[in-house]
Amino acid sequence: MDEGRTGKNQFFECAIAQLKKTIFKYGTEEGENYCFIYFHVLFIRFFLKRDFLSTQRDKKIIIISTTEMQSLALFYYQQFSNVLAIIDASESVQNIIDVVRETYREKTRRVLAESTIKALTVREFTILLMILNGSDIHSIARRLNIAIKTVYAHGYSVAKKMGVRKVHDLIIFR
Repeated sequence: MDEGRTGKNQFFECAIAQLKKTIFKYGTEEGENYCFIYFHVLFIRFFLKRDFLSTQRDKKIIIISTTEMQSLALFYYQQFSNVLAIIDASESVQNIIDVVRETYREKTRRVLAESTIKALTVREFTILLMILNGSDIHSIARRLNIAIKTVYAHGYSVAKKMGVRKVHDLIIFR
């Protein structure tokens, strides 16, 4: 199983290296300041670690996200000013190149074209993290000093935003 993941990561890294060569033809050192992150539900536990982006503070980050991870990507876009763009993973390579060039040339930030996607709130993010770490609803309510119904409401909201029936459906990807 690790070999499969390694192969996919190597493929993604190879594609990103080629993308950087295409976009940063004349400023290859500028391309080194960019970090491309592929947001996929298989890696949700890694992306829920708050410090995963803090190691990239000096980099300009472009998130390429699958549909179900776009709410989490938007959360990071709102929390970190160095996240310059979120691109739907189903976009064509040319569209991805165009978006990255736009953020590079115009020094702008760009979010997904679909405005119907809503970002997770800080509370939803916290509850999602606690659920995926194995906490039950009662312990979450106790730790956060909120009602059990409130935990369920936040869980429902997270599931709706991430396109799953219930938050626990994300656990199978741990």
